[in-house]
Amino acid sequence: MSPVTVYNHFRSERELVDAVGTWVGDTFCQQIIASYAHVSSGAERISIGCRRFLWLAEYSPAWALFVADVAAATTTFMHQIGPYVLADLHLGQEQGDFHAVGDAVALDLVSGTILQSIRRMATGGAPRNHAKGTVMAILCALGQNREKARKVLRRPLPNIPSEAS
Repeated sequence: MSPVTVYNHFRSERELVDAVGTWVGDTFCQQIIASYAHVSSGAERISIGCRRFLWLAEYSPAWALFVADVAAATTTFMHQIGPYVLADLHLGQEQGDFHAVGDAVALDLVSGTILQSIRRMATGGAPRNHAKGTVMAILCALGQNREKARKVLRRPLPNIPSEAS
């Protein structure tokens, strides 16, 4: 594709990156949400979302690094996934699994930790069970006790419905 073709649709590189960030964030989140539609626990939903992003790093490192780069290049990506994370966080707070740390802090904790772990895993620098350790740390940092977090992590990842992919 030539630059002229791109600029017929986008006025700048920033606009293009924002569009990509919106599409990637929304598409992946819609698939995750479809996979956990039957799950009523906010903590389990957070776990599934985090584990699914880390799963991407394990099974498709190039794609995961692309997602991490897009997330770093634009705030649009976080604006897309933030409401989903916060909805699950608030649900977990209502259910007594999480303690209030503030929405901005919670988003930074989850997104920053997941994006760094994606990079570590996708580049081959992560130890065995890094994904589970990462999600355990996030759940506990949000206020869930270790035993409940271990139970949540033992649950298998739900499949992404074929119509969502």
